[in-house]
Amino acid sequence: MTPSPLPKRINTPLFCLAISLATIAVYWQMAGHQFINFDDPTYLTENPHVRAGLSWNGLLWATTTAHASNWHPLTWLSHMADWQFFGMEAGRHHMVSLFFHLLNTILLFLFLNKATGRSGPSGFVSSLFALHPLHVESVAWAAERKDILSTFFLLLILLAYLSQVRKPRPAQYILICLLFICGLMSKPMLVTLPFLLLLLDIWPLNRVSLAQHSTKILKDFKPLLKEKLPLFFLAALSSLITMVVQSQSGAVKPLEMIPMSQRLSNALLSYVVYLKKAFWPTDLAIFYPYPDKIPVWQSIAAFLLLTAVSFLVLGQVKKRPFLAVGWFWYLGLLVPVIGLVQVGTQAMADRYTYVPLIGLFIMIAWGMTEISNNRSVPIWGATFATLACFGLLTWKQVSYWQDSVHLFSHALKVTHSNPTAHNYLAKALADQGRTEEAEKQYREALQISPNYSEALANLGVILAGQGKSDQALLYFSRALSFDRNNPKIFNNIGNIYKSRGDYSTALLQYEKAVAESPESIETLFNLANTLEKLDRFQEAIDFYQKTIDLSPDMPEAYNGLGVALARDGQLQKAIPHFNKAVKLRPDYRQAQENLDLARTTVGIDR
Repeated sequence: MTPSPLPKRINTPLFCLAISLATIAVYWQMAGHQFINFDDPTYLTENPHVRAGLSWNGLLWATTTAHASNWHPLTWLSHMADWQFFGMEAGRHHMVSLFFHLLNTILLFLFLNKATGRSGPSGFVSSLFALHPLHVESVAWAAERKDILSTFFLLLILLAYLSQVRKPRPAQYILICLLFICGLMSKPMLVTLPFLLLLLDIWPLNRVSLAQHSTKILKDFKPLLKEKLPLFFLAALSSLITMVVQSQSGAVKPLEMIPMSQRLSNALLSYVVYLKKAFWPTDLAIFYPYPDKIPVWQSIAAFLLLTAVSFLVLGQVKKRPFLAVGWFWYLGLLVPVIGLVQVGTQAMADRYTYVPLIGLFIMIAWGMTEISNNRSVPIWGATFATLACFGLLTWKQVSYWQDSVHLFSHALKVTHSNPTAHNYLAKALADQGRTEEAEKQYREALQISPNYSEALANLGVILAGQGKSDQALLYFSRALSFDRNNPKIFNNIGNIYKSRGDYSTALLQYEKAVAESPESIETLFNLANTLEKLDRFQEAIDFYQKTIDLSPDMPEAYNGLGVALARDGQLQKAIPHFNKAVKLRPDYRQAQENLDLARTTVGIDR
């Protein structure tokens, strides 16, 4: 008996239910996962604007501030909404991300199905998208909400564009532009959208036939380019904003640090490694260190492979345009993050493939459909076997994201010479009180990268906690020589001098830290506390109040404000702040004692 080909039509509601249940089964374990210590503090747990929830001040901050080296206000608002409803319950934040991933899966299926009329291969593409292990990073990492949120708007754009092509309307085009703005305000990687739409004009929309003379093809392309000029303008504007923001934040690495030749080699190799991981998704890690050197033969081999595939798909473009569209979807959508403009220190990242892999999935699904029409290969068996394998691998990969210790321990197992993984594993171990293990990891990070300022500073914190303050100061000083304006290092130095009772020297360090990071809650509190120790009460009161404005649920700040007010002779005003501290933390003994003493002094009964 010959095997059945992939069906042209499948039941849409039944498919959406089935793929949703399968995806939930694979990802549901995230409900019990924690936040991780890499980027999540910047985006969520230590961000006072996000922790304040939705507010007009939060909206103003999100739209006017380039925090975390990016301008993506809608992403910030989505995090604020999560915090408004869920607070520190990390699992619920993760469930919102899973919800968007499910929406993206269904929207992708609806677009491909409507555009091609082939629900079988459309369903296979959507299933690969839902269950592929490379997508775990975008879904399981709370700080990567920007990936799935921007993709949500991208897929809405594709559905709106399909409607516009079939029945042009000005209102529909305006909607496309508005959705594009929303996508760019979620993550600027969407700048490649106009080029993607041109690819879709070739297939599956068939607005340009490539089976004709080149002059005619160019003539047909002109109106398609013209209609997309507003989108090109928005993409250019977003690119300019992104470059300015990332350059000002210091996120963009200069050519002196990573030469263009090295960037090109890494880009070529990354394209090939992503391809390999698309078909054989093992040894996935949260961070892939940038290689010190890439052998010339690897760069040449990667270039030849990419060029060969490009020529092959172009040679088939008249008969099988889906191959060229899928291939250049993959190549083109990776351009903003392939490393020619290097942001950060990673060589590549799984999250970058969230949308580009769709192109490869299209090539696979429609290629398998064509093969299955020959009724000579067991397509159904291969399809379900592939999805089952990917589902199991994804389930396993999701499990590594349960906390920072598991995540970075896994990263160290599957990568080599990874100081970043050592550093963040050490931070996680230190947070668990496993300081000896943490110190070992920091020293391993520094053995690989002796000038790694963050590891130097973090090791200094460990040493300070062990009472080795002189050694700690040496490490902090060395860290500052590589990262001169790091506010956390200034704060840590201030902590040592404050512990020694040298409040004047500590104050100078805290002031440097606040100058570099005016919204650091920890540093503002330390500065206020030090000013109070120096009897500069009014200044201390002002900084305690700034701390409370940024972190209204911090009992230590209310107690500190009460102490400063009391010592300044404003005991009556101090009582509500002591009371607030106790309400926030009923077992806060010091605040309770201060409250009792203040009430007794002013003659107020408990």
